Amino acid sequence: MSEGALESLSYQATKPTLEISNGEIFKQTGNASFSYLFWDVYDSVLYTSKGAFSKTEPWQKQGPLILEIQYKRDIDANDLIDSTIEQWRHLKFNESQYSKYVPWFKETWPNLKKGDRLAILMHSDYSVFFYNNKWLATQKDTTFAHIFLSIWLAKETSEPKLRNQLLGYN
Repeated sequence: MSEGALESLSYQATKPTLEISNGEIFKQTGNASFSYLFWDVYDSVLYTSKGAFSKTEPWQKQGPLILEIQYKRDIDANDLIDSTIEQWRHLKFNESQYSKYVPWFKETWPNLKKGDRLAILMHSDYSVFFYNNKWLATQKDTTFAHIFLSIWLAKETSEPKLRNQLLGYN
């Protein structure tokens, strides 16, 4: 898909489906809410083209997929980046695996307000971030989405219950 075509993408989510403006349709696989201490932080929904995940095949090979997060509180972009790095460290990624993305995040991610939505579309050869249902940025590094989505979908995630809910493994 050309860069111009990617930049024109948007989506509409009407659970249990999500449709991208290019006609791709995704089905809800699962959903989960995340709270930290006594703060409700976000609600998340995972969509795939099939609407289900196989327990025997790695999640990275079951794309394309979309993870949508709706924030329940204001979050500064720098705090979001710091949390992302913290999760990568928890997953034991080597800093060399993710450090090249940090400047990109600093240029790309907005400060979030309660009700804002961030979503990532993972295809095999690119990923797209959406902000409030409209294109925000494209990442053509094919490993980026795997590293980023590992925060929620890797077996070693810091939130295994949330992972199982998103993957529909309840």
